Amino acid sequence: MPMPQSPISNHEDAMPTSTPNYQSYSDPQLTAACLRSERKAWEELVHRFSDLVYSIPLKRCGLVMEDAEDVYQTVFQTIFVKLDTLRDKEKLRAWIVSITWRQCLNLIRSRKKHATPEEPPETKDKEPLPDRTVSSHERREALSDALLSLDDVNARAIIECRFYEDLSYREISRMLDIPIGSIGPTLGRSLEKLGKVLKRRGISRHGL
Repeated sequence: MPMPQSPISNHEDAMPTSTPNYQSYSDPQLTAACLRSERKAWEELVHRFSDLVYSIPLKRCGLVMEDAEDVYQTVFQTIFVKLDTLRDKEKLRAWIVSITWRQCLNLIRSRKKHATPEEPPETKDKEPLPDRTVSSHERREALSDALLSLDDVNARAIIECRFYEDLSYREISRMLDIPIGSIGPTLGRSLEKLGKVLKRRGISRHGL
């Protein structure tokens, strides 16, 4: 997979005299180095976050690899162009997550506009399994499956950004381009649905 082209000048002054160990840089340090147009810093940024950017369309949104590659390219092009707009460099990862979710949502919304409505499949309620002790791995797997069971992709994005990336409602609204007033109600309904899905698997939501 080719790396997106970065808008870095080839001028010799843009390169440091010796190459630092960017792998040891914290996210804020790496961001600062990228903003100084240090090419190797950009390469480390792409390397550091590639798996994360791919995982959201493939594992969280259920998109195919071709779509994931389109999202990947768009996300990193956006990062290259807008990195200087990131106010809190401590939130680089959360910012990248939100950009990735937004691109996935844009793609899915575009598809829905041209999709032919289908009859929803009939589903039968399953008897809930008894509560049991589960490993942390099982809990993570259960939560991932439960998130994918949500029909509203906006809801998945809100949950990811709120609980995994610790973003405020205002940040989520701005980054996902959704009304701030819709976030609380969507979050409440979605958590209730998640709880029911997890209960059917014998897992308490409060233990996640």
